[in-house]
Amino acid sequence: MHATLLVVQLLFVGNAVVGKVALRTVTPATVLAVRAPVAALIFLGLRWVIAQRAGWERVERADLWKLAGAGLLGISLNQLLFFEGLKRSTATNATVISACIPVLTTGLSIALRNEPATLRKVLGLLLALTGALVVVVLGHSRGTFHVELGTGELLLFGNATAYSLYLVVSRPLFRRYRTDVAVTWIFIFGAAALLPLGLRPLLHELPAAPTATYLALAFIVLGPTVGAYFLNGYALRRAPASLVAVYIYVQPIVASFVAARYLDEQLTLATVGGGVLIGCGIALVALRRRGS
Repeated sequence: MHATLLVVQLLFVGNAVVGKVALRTVTPATVLAVRAPVAALIFLGLRWVIAQRAGWERVERADLWKLAGAGLLGISLNQLLFFEGLKRSTATNATVISACIPVLTTGLSIALRNEPATLRKVLGLLLALTGALVVVVLGHSRGTFHVELGTGELLLFGNATAYSLYLVVSRPLFRRYRTDVAVTWIFIFGAAALLPLGLRPLLHELPAAPTATYLALAFIVLGPTVGAYFLNGYALRRAPASLVAVYIYVQPIVASFVAARYLDEQLTLATVGGGVLIGCGIALVALRRRGS
């Protein structure tokens, strides 16, 4: 389970970095018109393959509205706000603002009584948040890190809010249905809302795009979309939404190591120390009392 959540964060970090490459030559509408519909088709194929062995699982009509809501939050609104914000901001800021997601998710889960408000969980969340802040504020190699609150950052915060709601709303659906069933319906509804917005820009921009853009779009579809959403759904079926969300604090650590390895940025003591705090916070959130 924990390895699965780590892989998800690796893929989401790649989404911010590779997404900036794609946005050099195409608009967010084009990225979304490719990402969601192609992913929906892949999930449909995956569901057909799984159904050959496990059988077709029918979805209750009443749950279709819930799946549609999850699709609009987690696919349509979440991805639209993310790429529009990323276009106007930086990959680093996108990773930092994602630190809001665990706090929002846990707060919503507790408010909706999906999870109990335990002292251990709150302390773990605060410890992980402290570690993330240490990494992004003190761990910056040049000591000049800051996030300006502009339009891009506000859009990214809206993206974090939409994704937090998605985690809370979708968890009961993933517990009720197989991962392939729930994620396929969620992407069908999400893609249906996004495709009309991006079809015209896609037809205009994609034919003239360079090879690097096609490779970036292929990664975005296969990695941070098909791979990450399927694995996240698998995790939501087996773990509380707060645990799934708290792993987002791993993203600043991953981004720091990637920058140190490939961008020649210095790996500071603050980064390592922040990583230890994040690990301890995740352990507190993940720890379950005997009999609970």
